[in-house]
Amino acid sequence: MTSDTILSLPNELSIDNISEYKDLLIEHLETSSSVITLDGSKLCRVDTAGVQLLVVFVRQVIANGKQVEWQSCSDALQSTAEQLGLKQQLLDCN
Repeated sequence: MTSDTILSLPNELSIDNISEYKDLLIEHLETSSSVITLDGSKLCRVDTAGVQLLVVFVRQVIANGKQVEWQSCSDALQSTAEQLGLKQQLLDCN
């Protein structure tokens, strides 16, 4: 399946910028038709709030009958998600 939306994650996704990024995620959720591809290659800093936001977003995409694919995922995101016990829920979403 080809992606109709590629969403590049910012350099930082944390409690400091989560509300503004939440709005962007909602917009992508509402406007994409079938597949949202996340590019997490630039994400250098992510905290618990950032991972939680992404997990909720992935769950909502799937609940809406759409798919999430990862184009790339930074070591920082993988490490933080693993430390929180959320790596499988976040990254194994296809």
